[in-house]
Amino acid sequence: MKYDDKLWQTAKGCLKEMLGLSDMVFNVWFGESTLEFLSDCEASVSVPTEFKRGIVTDRYLSQITQILRELTGIPNLVVTVTSREKPAQQGDALDLPPTPVKASTFTIPKQPLRHDTMDPIMPGFMQTADRIARSRQIKSQQFNTFDNFIVGSSNKFAHAACIAVTNNPARDYNPLFIYGPSGIGKTHLLSAILYETGKKHPDMNVLYVRGEDFTNQIIEAIKRDTTQKFRDRYRTVDMLLIDDIQFISGKTSTQEEFFHTFNALYEERKQIVLTSDKPPRDIKHLEERLRTRFEWGLIADIQPPDPELRAAILKYKAECLGVELPPDVIQYVADNLKNNVRQLEGAIKRIIAQSFLTGKEITVDLAIASISDMISASESNSVTVDRILECVSRHYGVSVEDLKGRSRTRDIANTRHIAIYLIRNLTGMSLPAIGQIFKRDHTTILSSLDTVEKNIKRNPLLEIELNELAKEIKE
Repeated sequence: MKYDDKLWQTAKGCLKEMLGLSDMVFNVWFGESTLEFLSDCEASVSVPTEFKRGIVTDRYLSQITQILRELTGIPNLVVTVTSREKPAQQGDALDLPPTPVKASTFTIPKQPLRHDTMDPIMPGFMQTADRIARSRQIKSQQFNTFDNFIVGSSNKFAHAACIAVTNNPARDYNPLFIYGPSGIGKTHLLSAILYETGKKHPDMNVLYVRGEDFTNQIIEAIKRDTTQKFRDRYRTVDMLLIDDIQFISGKTSTQEEFFHTFNALYEERKQIVLTSDKPPRDIKHLEERLRTRFEWGLIADIQPPDPELRAAILKYKAECLGVELPPDVIQYVADNLKNNVRQLEGAIKRIIAQSFLTGKEITVDLAIASISDMISASESNSVTVDRILECVSRHYGVSVEDLKGRSRTRDIANTRHIAIYLIRNLTGMSLPAIGQIFKRDHTTILSSLDTVEKNIKRNPLLEIELNELAKEIKE
């Protein structure tokens, strides 16, 4: 039975205000939604179709949960979103593992879509048979592509590797492992691989899943005794794309299942592409047998965009929104927001919105007023190489010049190892980039990292010391 409609109407009003959506957009997703069930610990919101369920769950579930908790006074309320649409096959569970998708089931747009209308791959987008069937009726689908991926020095290697994979799947780069911090384009590249594979290899079965969802699906399959169905779906694809594979670390059953899935696909010469926030060797609690397999193919990193790339991204994003930003505004934003692409996108939208709402021209002064809080947050969270070297130098009584120098005395060498370790872990900087700081090649940097990790295993107190030093650096 449907719960108090007045409560849900109030919740929708709060949700619309929180999200800042237009009436049209809000009604698309929530106009026909209802509160189906509410108890002292659970609530269920329903929407008309499975497609809408996927969107509402992925984009808005956390906000819905927050609002219902506040309105009901139930702090631990668990909210789920359901669909009123009849499944394609009676009894098919919606949360079963993704069904492989024939790339030909998607209609590829003739022209790359405007970037401002695109979202990253939505978790669960290709997960059920009924959703796949409906995709045949979609005239065009929003995709991130290689064409709208802005290439610079920080990402060109990963970009080139992804193109190579789509041209010749499972040939040269298998597996392909892409790593880098959040918000710099890893999911965009996976989406681009899917898009290009659809054009070039329309008969290939491609499966996309997040590492977190992969884990949850294994748990669910074990609970429902459907592990064989799970394995059949995962081990019969032509290409497997897993976003944020680091989520399987520390989960024994998940790693066991993925180990056998990886082997099955690799032996059949099927393409595997994985993304993570860290390289395989830095993922904690990852089984060694998986770590070595992740390193069998090509490992490509993506670093935060450099100033030139940030400026190019800002210009492109503004053009997609139909706005031409003055060069000094682009320069100001590029100089002050350095972490990731999502941050730049948010800044552009804020500036344009502020201009629209106030009727003022877009100037540096308007930009300062619009994104000053973003800049403050970015500065407070940024960790620079100079800051790390300064703190390490002070802590161990070794000068920065000695750290960067050629001295191999034991104390200086050990301190240098620690500085390299902290730079790697706190900034995510690539091995060659760290090597440039210390005028050493990447193999020497790798050796330093190994030395510190071995020392940590022998002396747990060292890990505590490094954690305390990391906290000091971040302050």
